[in-house]
Amino acid sequence: MKILIVDDDLFSREKLRRMMSKMGECLTIADENQAFELFQKAFIQGTPFDLVLKRLFYNVIDTLRILIADDELVSRHKMQKLMDKVGECLAVESGKEALIVFQQAFLAGKPFHLVMLDIVMPEMDGIEALTEIRAFEGEKKIPQEKRVKVIMVTAHSDKKTILKCIRAGCDDYIKKPFKKEMIIKKMLKQGLIHIKPEPV
Repeated sequence: MKILIVDDDLFSREKLRRMMSKMGECLTIADENQAFELFQKAFIQGTPFDLVLKRLFYNVIDTLRILIADDELVSRHKMQKLMDKVGECLAVESGKEALIVFQQAFLAGKPFHLVMLDIVMPEMDGIEALTEIRAFEGEKKIPQEKRVKVIMVTAHSDKKTILKCIRAGCDDYIKKPFKKEMIIKKMLKQGLIHIKPEPV
């Protein structure tokens, strides 16, 4: 049996390879486009793959709504590009704007499931915005288990800053510069998405 494993995470890819190697010859690759070319080439040469395994991300929530607040254009676009793949994503450039959008969405009956806040922003920083978000949830008597997940995005790694975020009510934090895998792991940890290897 000839098996192709497509997964951009090295650890996950190797784990799948070890598991599937008992069933036959395994080839692993990280890039999806290269995998497609390899699949076509094998088919043309008359040695097609019998099974292709691709790591899939799927939402626990049917329509995952995500709010990103970051005043840095590049960082904001990078996060939005990734998050667009897992749900409906809206990006703003200040903590004050994030708070207003968050409140409006809740009152409209379309609350966000995840908020990603940069710590250093104009008008209102991430910690202030987080504090206001938690206060708003308290006023609306939202149960703890149903409150929005908040991940802080920061260039700071000092314990004092992180402690402030935790005390303000964040669920987790990511340090800049971040990679796609880091954000995915945080979302997995918060139960917003699952990873499911499936044959394709």
